Amino acid sequence: MRVRHALIPLARVAPLSMSACNIVGAASVLVSGPPKVPAVASLEAERTTVLLVDDLNSVLPRASLRDRIGRAAEGDMLARKVVDEGKLVSSASARRVVSGDTNEARTSIVDAGRAVRAEVVVHVAVLGWTMTGTPGEISPEAVIAVKVLDAMSNERIWPEGEGSFVRQVVLPVRADRQIASGAERRQVEDALADRIGVTIAKFFYESERERISEQREL
Repeated sequence: MRVRHALIPLARVAPLSMSACNIVGAASVLVSGPPKVPAVASLEAERTTVLLVDDLNSVLPRASLRDRIGRAAEGDMLARKVVDEGKLVSSASARRVVSGDTNEARTSIVDAGRAVRAEVVVHVAVLGWTMTGTPGEISPEAVIAVKVLDAMSNERIWPEGEGSFVRQVVLPVRADRQIASGAERRQVEDALADRIGVTIAKFFYESERERISEQREL
């Protein structure tokens, strides 16, 4: 803040400056909203795209969670127009293509995409999955690795180089949350799968940073 009256004592200038900055900062948040989280990759909306959710190490407690992750991602991607309507192939279709795979014989990612007539494959590998932290504490979280391949040219689109984009996904829960039954465990598992799906979708569009107060706590 620039002070035009040089005779104002320094002790008075500092608090005035800090107050003005605080007001400007608060006004900025009110006008523009919370800080944005940029997309880390982009998809061509007009190209036929499919998500292939893989559980290569069988870490998911239920096979149906693969489809749930896919549906959550697809719903958010369509809502945000990441991919055009009619251009997103159901992830369940790709999952059925590889359903008979074994460790010795696996369908390639691009072949799975071609089998469902997709030009682009968003490959999601679930690397880790846990419901508990320290003894007696519920701490649902997962680790996923994502990459995007061109099924037509058999080339990597994202990320550049080797490997995948790895992200930990944490589901907020109440401090006193307990899992006392199989039904309650399935509820938490479903919620974590949904959060994974939305996290995947957010890789491809700019989103608002989640406030702690806005987090859904089970």
